[in-house]
Amino acid sequence: MVATLDIKQATLPTLDRLQAKVPDALDAPEIATSWFKAFAEGIETANIPGVLDLFLEDAFWRDILALTWDFRTFYGVPNVHKFLNDRLKATGLSNLKLDVASAALQTPYPDLAWIQAFFTFDTRVGHGSGVVRIVPTANGAWKAHAISTYLEDLHGHPESTGPLREQEPNHGKWPDKRQREINCEGQENQPKAVIIGGGQSGLEIAARLKYLGVKALVVEKLPRVGNLWRVRYEALCLHDTVWYDHMPYLPFPPTWPDLCDHGVDVTMFQRSPTYVMSTKYGGKIIFGSLYHEGGAPPDVADRIDASFPNYLRKLVHQRFVKDIAELDKDTLEGLERVGFKLGWGIDRSGFSLLAWDKAGGYYFDVGASQLIIDGKIKLKNDSLISRFTKTGLEFENGSTLDADVVVFATGYGDAREPLRAVLGDEVGDRLNRIWGLNSEGEIYGAWRDMGVPRLYVMMGNLALCRFHSKHLALQIKAIEEDVFDGQRYSVEA
Repeated sequence: MVATLDIKQATLPTLDRLQAKVPDALDAPEIATSWFKAFAEGIETANIPGVLDLFLEDAFWRDILALTWDFRTFYGVPNVHKFLNDRLKATGLSNLKLDVASAALQTPYPDLAWIQAFFTFDTRVGHGSGVVRIVPTANGAWKAHAISTYLEDLHGHPESTGPLREQEPNHGKWPDKRQREINCEGQENQPKAVIIGGGQSGLEIAARLKYLGVKALVVEKLPRVGNLWRVRYEALCLHDTVWYDHMPYLPFPPTWPDLCDHGVDVTMFQRSPTYVMSTKYGGKIIFGSLYHEGGAPPDVADRIDASFPNYLRKLVHQRFVKDIAELDKDTLEGLERVGFKLGWGIDRSGFSLLAWDKAGGYYFDVGASQLIIDGKIKLKNDSLISRFTKTGLEFENGSTLDADVVVFATGYGDAREPLRAVLGDEVGDRLNRIWGLNSEGEIYGAWRDMGVPRLYVMMGNLALCRFHSKHLALQIKAIEEDVFDGQRYSVEA
């Protein structure tokens, strides 16, 4: 039985906690090179105790497919030890190489400092990449606090992009070729994967599969792909930054900008407290260091972002929440003044864990808060709804509200129910939970195994679909090429 630390009680590696200082004259590449040399030697000689000596006791190791064929977060040296003992030999982790030029000191707050660096590696089935953050300790040694490993490509089956794109001249043959693909004519155009739904999730996984050489058929009930966007919105307006929302192989144009004015008398009924942050300030603080004009390419930014396991991310976001609230002070005070119930998220971490755990309970303010403050959107939150009436709503305290239209904006239900409606109860009863966080802080079932062989769910916002569509496509390709038998190193129930 492995003695474990409680991941929900993790703390940040502050300089005070570590009783450490950052030297004035610091050579980040040299420090990273020294640490990584010892790490790589330990891995390649299977010297697990030696590897663990390079980690803090409460370090995180997050793996996405590369060493587990799953999404796992191992917290604390005992769990990392068991993971390496179980998987190091089996996966053939080797050929570790540090990107020395990427090593840099980062100080997000005065009491936080780490050197972050990228590295690459091979396993028996593919190529991988990783991110490591090492921190100073009391005796001057630097140790890893967080490391992440990602599967990037399968041996012999790279994405057909860049120098591997189609090189032959087309000379007007594309329309005929495309029509044969649409009609699934010929053996080469028979689909290996069926994708139900032609929204952002379906289109992104279809694109990923295409450039891995897996034919996919997208089934959409509406006349055009993306029609749910067209029938719900007058235009596509992003509440996130443009740089956060690029799609794989198809970034938004560099001219694309960011972000109820129809004379309707609106009353918003608020059932419970809501976390509110402005996109003006919150977006810059949370996303600005990674996703901004002139920043790292989206695939690099995604790897950095994912290298913060969710319960480590929570700790950083607790600080972000305070910074954003100070900048949003006038708006938040105005909302409280008119009776709006403000929430601060799980453990006061803002929207971070709310998004992962329940996909709701927060609002990215793009103007509605001021409308509430000004009374242009009325507010009612003094009692829960009791029933509908002929003219509107009646509440538990006996009050009523007349309404011509009632719009439910109550968040998401169980993500399995739409699948059950399509696949029936026999399959629906076998589905694992899809959304929400498991004991390691990983999403339960999206983007990988969900209880029924070869059935997957692709879901999430534009950024999550961009990043994880690759991971899902790699699993499908690996099964098609017989390099993955479906066995995963999964969290114990």
